[in-house]
Amino acid sequence: MFNREEEVNRLKGSLDEPLIIVFGLRRMGKSSLIRAVLNEYVPNNYFYVDLRRFEEQGYVSYRDFVKVLEDAINERVRSRKLLRAFEN
Repeated sequence: MFNREEEVNRLKGSLDEPLIIVFGLRRMGKSSLIRAVLNEYVPNNYFYVDLRRFEEQGYVSYRDFVKVLEDAINERVRSRKLLRAFEN
């Protein structure tokens, strides 16, 4: 990540927290920053939940949020199973 050392270090320093929220203007590289740091420092121990699908809604129901979280968990489980299959 070019010229993002401060942001990378702040995010790395927060990895032990139970919840990390990164916010900012659109198209500034937030998602890329998060994924790069997570893949480098905790590649098998996170769930990335992209909530952009709710941007236009004024309210996000618990049910909708849980569904997005469930999808993220299922995707992570599938990808880990795929990785294990290639390792064997």
